[in-house]
Amino acid sequence: MPLIADRLRAWCLAGLIIFLPLSAWLVSLTGQNWVGLGRDLLLAFFIVFSLIGRFTSSVVERRQVQKPNIPTWLAIIFVLLVLASYFYRQDSIEQWLRGVRYLVEPLLLFVTLQMFPLAMPHKNLWRALAFITTLVIIGVVIEFFSPNFLRATLDATGRGYLGQIHLASSLTRLQSTLAGPNALGLFLMTALLLFPIWQKTVSRNLAIFAGGLGLVALLLTFSRSSYTGFLFGGATLITAGGQVIGKSARLLTVSLVVLLVLIGVLLIARPEELVRTASNATRFEQYERVWAQKSEIGWWGRGAGAAGLVSVDRLDGGPNFYTENSYLDAYEAAGLLAALAYLGFWITLVWSLLRTKTITTIVIGAATLGLAVAGIFINHYTGQAAIWLVLLFAGLALRQVDETGEGSLKPTA
Repeated sequence: MPLIADRLRAWCLAGLIIFLPLSAWLVSLTGQNWVGLGRDLLLAFFIVFSLIGRFTSSVVERRQVQKPNIPTWLAIIFVLLVLASYFYRQDSIEQWLRGVRYLVEPLLLFVTLQMFPLAMPHKNLWRALAFITTLVIIGVVIEFFSPNFLRATLDATGRGYLGQIHLASSLTRLQSTLAGPNALGLFLMTALLLFPIWQKTVSRNLAIFAGGLGLVALLLTFSRSSYTGFLFGGATLITAGGQVIGKSARLLTVSLVVLLVLIGVLLIARPEELVRTASNATRFEQYERVWAQKSEIGWWGRGAGAAGLVSVDRLDGGPNFYTENSYLDAYEAAGLLAALAYLGFWITLVWSLLRTKTITTIVIGAATLGLAVAGIFINHYTGQAAIWLVLLFAGLALRQVDETGEGSLKPTA
């Protein structure tokens, strides 16, 4: 029974990997917001199968379960504080639940992977990532030549319709099947930083196609936060893992140099497309607002759904408190203690992954660092796909480190 449960859990994770980058587009296509609940159902099934596998395992196996590590404890503390915001929330119950859905579920996936390790081989999970990355990149190509094709919908008045054309000054920003250019940028940043692993599960030609076009697509999002995260993650991958990722290190170095050159050319030729002074001014205004209203926010925040990305277009019609900074949004939503736990979670997670010198942990650690850094400039719950994927693979790899002392989450397992 535990083996069957692990197979079902692996299928749930593969389903999440494929569904998440498509969920916003499916909601837009159907005009039905409930379609996005697919990820909630997959997570629920994963947790149920985890519990079944745990309670049907032998007594010896149950005793071998290790205590939660530091990132897991910090994730649990953050989740509990977000849930506790119910008692001092400024939002409606429906809006609060919406906030809980955004903030808690990715961390709940991570905690479940830590508490109930997945024993099955992980090659199919990397194949799923390769498949969906390629599919999203094909979507980029389609959008570039025929923007309205992916914007087809059965109900243009439905909540979540992706009909807007996003611009960086006068240049069009691509979004493919994601919820917007920043969401696509964060997803591609994550997928490209994980490239040294998943490219081993596909043919060389497909890997070159997906990697090359993926880099171009990342550039065409004009997502400055994604650029920054990719540069930090890539530099970490080269310096910390140059010896273990082999030829991929040279390819990644070339990619970083090309990206820096193109960004430099764009800054010289069309500075407004990247500088975007109006956007910068809005961010600084929000930072000043948070500081001025710190007494209102206090130790416990405004409520899970009253601040952050989820407060945009609120269900209860309340005000929008959105700083485009993951850690400040966490502070405003759930208070100072929750924000410290959330920041500590990312710091200790990156450290726990990078301290083990294996290809798996270094690659996933670099992707985790990239998302953590990008979260300073954009709420990394944007589009959801990136944070779910990072925490999914980080949860798998970190559990392997705790159990074996080394990262063994290889696609050839």
